[in-house]
Amino acid sequence: MRGRPPEEHETTFWVRGNLAWLAADTGPADDAVRWARDLVDDATELFGPGHRRTLEVLPVLAHALAQADEPDEALEVLRDLLRRTAELPARPHYPGTVEDVVRVHEQAAARDGEPASAGRPAQQEDDDEFLHLGVLVEMFTERFGGFLPTLAAQLAHTLSDAGDPAAAVALLRAVHAGRARMFGPDHPDTLESLAELAFACLEAGAPDAAPSHEELLARWERTFGPDHPDTADLRWRLRTARPAWRVRLTLLTDDVTAGRPVTIEVRLEREDSATATVPPRLMVAASCPTATTVDPATAEYQPGGAPTRFTLAAPEPGAHDVRFTLYDHASGLVLQELKTVVHVQGARED
Repeated sequence: MRGRPPEEHETTFWVRGNLAWLAADTGPADDAVRWARDLVDDATELFGPGHRRTLEVLPVLAHALAQADEPDEALEVLRDLLRRTAELPARPHYPGTVEDVVRVHEQAAARDGEPASAGRPAQQEDDDEFLHLGVLVEMFTERFGGFLPTLAAQLAHTLSDAGDPAAAVALLRAVHAGRARMFGPDHPDTLESLAELAFACLEAGAPDAAPSHEELLARWERTFGPDHPDTADLRWRLRTARPAWRVRLTLLTDDVTAGRPVTIEVRLEREDSATATVPPRLMVAASCPTATTVDPATAEYQPGGAPTRFTLAAPEPGAHDVRFTLYDHASGLVLQELKTVVHVQGARED
């Protein structure tokens, strides 16, 4: 019988990182932050602070912090990742700041027609520089796991969460231009950056600065096919970005007091002017980072049907964050996340 891999094995770190990432999405984010910090600490102790294996797990910590409503700290982790990676001998000219990431991708996008400097054959220098920029652009397509966002997309998400959606748009615009030049306009990584740019523009309140949803979906269908899971996921994200259906959370309990159950209703409502079809069956997961209990933890929901309800019981007064995550029931894809705060009063004396 084969034994389990040792603690320092790459697979062990990959599994621990994925568990922390998923916990941040579906469970108490504070637990995920603790697990991610432990992962970074273990990697630092085993390999050193500047080792590749240590740097590879920093995005997990940044994601957990972002999900725990600590976007500024999450952004600092990613900035630290850029700085420390730029110091590696094996990563010469790696962009050490967000501004440098933008600059590198803009340089890649503008490679056509740039003259070579004196002292070397023009063709050789052009080829070397083009290859060098292509390698740097490809580094920002890396991701911790196959289904997780690329480093460029995570950096843009965190910038937006930290209150700078304009910087997120500028980053993704440069990333898309660089990938289109290096990989081609219909390469999967180029299309991923174009989709992220479209959503970032919506978040920044500038939807006209991105390609239309119809054009974006048509390009994905042409590359992946209309029935590909990634195409189906994009189709849902586009519907919910300018939704014909909106998620409504309703607190049904008037007396919100410590130790007493509180009921929250979750439902989808069709916009008055919308003519969209009914979305497919969903799975709704509820979680709370405090000691508040939530029952049930998950529940099925059919849009257009009866609302689903969750009961919360907070043992202590105060502000309690509650997160609801909507999944596609058939594929398990995360479709939308909502956060609300339930303010619980202290128990009254009779």
